[in-house]
Amino acid sequence: MNKTLRRLLSLTLVLTGTLALVAACGKEEPAPILDPLPGFNARGASLAKFSVSMTQKVHFSRGNLQYQPSSGQWRFAPHQYDCSGTANDNISATTSTWIDLFAWGTSGWDSGGAVFFRPWDIFDSAAGYGPGQNNLVNDKAKTDWAYFNRIQYGGDTAKYWRTLTAGEWRYLLAGRNNAVNLYALASIDDVKGLIILPDEWVPPHGTSLVVGISDTTQFDYTLYNKFSASEWTAFDTAGAIFLPAAGVRLGTKTTDVGRNGFYWSASSAGDSLAVNMAFSVTKQLLPEHPSQRNYGFAVRPVVNAAR
Repeated sequence: MNKTLRRLLSLTLVLTGTLALVAACGKEEPAPILDPLPGFNARGASLAKFSVSMTQKVHFSRGNLQYQPSSGQWRFAPHQYDCSGTANDNISATTSTWIDLFAWGTSGWDSGGAVFFRPWDIFDSAAGYGPGQNNLVNDKAKTDWAYFNRIQYGGDTAKYWRTLTAGEWRYLLAGRNNAVNLYALASIDDVKGLIILPDEWVPPHGTSLVVGISDTTQFDYTLYNKFSASEWTAFDTAGAIFLPAAGVRLGTKTTDVGRNGFYWSASSAGDSLAVNMAFSVTKQLLPEHPSQRNYGFAVRPVVNAAR
């Protein structure tokens, strides 16, 4: 092998190594997957539709929203079951870690009504996160992480994605036709979380899924549905959405990974509170759950479906 070829091979290996990432709630992945997932289009939107009101349907993104402060890059997680877990403890303005637990309204846009608006802000004064009593919509829509930023694996287009409102989370999980049979607990590749099924759900051939969550049954993911990553591919293709139990970050401490999932909505609940969707070992499934804005929660964007 000549020197030029050896140098090229060495450079290739170095560049390949830089693609390593933390995924699957802290597990190491060799590289992000650039091709569309089964069941999702090239812009990262699910092919299946989900009703979030009597008149509006949406497509979910291929994964949770993630951000790398050192590069200023936003992206969707490569797989639905990927989350950063306790790697969020590394949150700072310069870390190269991909973080995915954000305080409310921290898109990076200064709305004029917030002291803390950057994705890496960790201050514990909940009232300092904006935009005041406004929701992250209309003239304040840029405060929405997904709407304001270009997202890798999501079309790299700003003003395309958005975050569900509290009312839309409620309708999705409790208001649409047959809603109680369109969600389930599961673990995928040992990552625990919540499955949300599309309006027109057709189970993949040869599979089984225990749906619903009983208020009288212990909230134990392992009692319900357990899939390997390869087994989950059939559900990806059929349109199922999986929300990892990504935990919660307060300051630089992440807890409850694999136990609780908290997903922000675009809806305010006053000067220092905002509404999230929560599923928890102690609180079951709560479509509208108010929390302090300085808590770091996950974000799962959607795009409106054509009517």
